[in-house]
Amino acid sequence: MALFEEISIILLLIVTVILGSSLAIARVNTNNPGNIVKSNVTWLGSVPCAGRFECFSAPSYGLRALVINLKTYMYVHNLRTVEEIINRWAPSYENDTKAYISFVLTTIGHRPGAKLPITLHNISLLVYSIIKFEKGKVVYNDREIKYAIINIFNIRS
Repeated sequence: MALFEEISIILLLIVTVILGSSLAIARVNTNNPGNIVKSNVTWLGSVPCAGRFECFSAPSYGLRALVINLKTYMYVHNLRTVEEIINRWAPSYENDTKAYISFVLTTIGHRPGAKLPITLHNISLLVYSIIKFEKGKVVYNDREIKYAIINIFNIRS
């Protein structure tokens, strides 16, 4: 009986390591740089996946969804300060929103409480800082970020 228990424990450890590794890989490969939570929105490029966050078939689709969300926040919900945007993006009941806001303000060099002018430069910095805070690194280059913003916001400068 002791040998059977030892084998069971070893098998359980092996399965845990294998599943743990595949779950970690799945989280990294969601192509969701803004950690957009699943909702009733049908995103272009979304693919089925487990968990509470959207998954996209390619990085460009996740970046596009992030930029669309920002545009909706700014134009539909009239959120124009970093604080307003991040409070909605990362609500305090599930995030350290104050730290998030501080990080974004510092990264983009913007004053607390001031409206964020909708320019290609400012939105690029906002997108960059959200990805950096959410993922710890930015895998998109400046051209990819600006391309998404130009196409979604229809702004050039």
